[in-house]
Amino acid sequence: MTETVNQLEVSALVKRFGDRTVVDDLAFAIGKGEFFTLLGPSGCGKSTTLMMIAGLESPDAGTIRLRGDDVTRLPPERRRIGVVFQNYALFPHMSIVDNVAFGLRMHGQGKRAARAAAEEMLDVVELTDLHRLPAQLSGGQMQRVALARALVTDPDLLLMDEPLSALDRRLRQTMQFELRRLQAKLGTTVLYVTHDQEEALVLSDRIAVMNGGRFEQVAPPAEVYTQPVSAFVAGFLGESNQLRVRLAEGEAPDGVVRLAPESVGGRTLLARRPVEAFDEGLLVVRPECMRIASGDAARAAGAEGLPATVDDVTFLGDHLRVGLLLEDGTAWTAQLPPGAAAPTVGSSVRVEWDVQDAAYLATAPQQARR
Repeated sequence: MTETVNQLEVSALVKRFGDRTVVDDLAFAIGKGEFFTLLGPSGCGKSTTLMMIAGLESPDAGTIRLRGDDVTRLPPERRRIGVVFQNYALFPHMSIVDNVAFGLRMHGQGKRAARAAAEEMLDVVELTDLHRLPAQLSGGQMQRVALARALVTDPDLLLMDEPLSALDRRLRQTMQFELRRLQAKLGTTVLYVTHDQEEALVLSDRIAVMNGGRFEQVAPPAEVYTQPVSAFVAGFLGESNQLRVRLAEGEAPDGVVRLAPESVGGRTLLARRPVEAFDEGLLVVRPECMRIASGDAARAAGAEGLPATVDDVTFLGDHLRVGLLLEDGTAWTAQLPPGAAAPTVGSSVRVEWDVQDAAYLATAPQQARR
């Protein structure tokens, strides 16, 4: 039986700048045709990781394999990798067709064949008027040219470092769906770097959430969002309500744990049981999973809840945002459907959620399971 070879394999990758470790023993693999995203805040090591894979930075330790071959010490031009940067890096004096053909010419392809291939790829990204210069293009058009130039050489791996961040929000959203369509059509393997949560959710087959040079979670977008493994992941990807808690004594149903909020005396709450045991952590509930009931209403079956005071109510078109203050002053947020009855500011309510929507998470970073 033939063993499947991953398109990219990274093992024990380390990068230090002086006494600071910016990539710390990183290991992951990307399958052929997969769209894999490194998501994290500035300074977490995601761009440095991409630069090492591209051959533009040298790792201090670790191995990088492309289609099974060790390329750790190979120069960039021998790695069969395409790269798209945030600033596009187009040659201003060249037409868009010559920009796209440039890589093929550098690889020794004849002028006529390179131009024909460039024209074909520009047709794929839906660009015409091939003789325009980059200065005559919009931001979205320049991004398409940069993408066509990276793809025309048929790379084994396409690296993209914050490629849409310079675009305005509406164009960025349009390009997200266009990029996903092109990637699926061409079957290109992509390693994508971004700090934009929405971008990662829209584009990715899998997301690696990065923090302090390590992965905290690697999983498909829906799993990362609905089943975060740490407080950092829950807080970075989307909005979350958090409350410090500790394990409480007493029996709990299968699959859940009983928790005692440190600041809400005399109450216990149920939440999904974590994969690994720990005595203290955070209760985490997404705003869209919450409901608001009057303070004296009976608790819904299978629901958990806490008393709160309505602090503010804001209509945001597709939902109603309700700011809440728990008894100890902790600020929470509920997201209600636009047609829901708006609670009165200053009123006493009970905020509720279903047990399966509540996570019990560690406060310290977790090393991701790969």
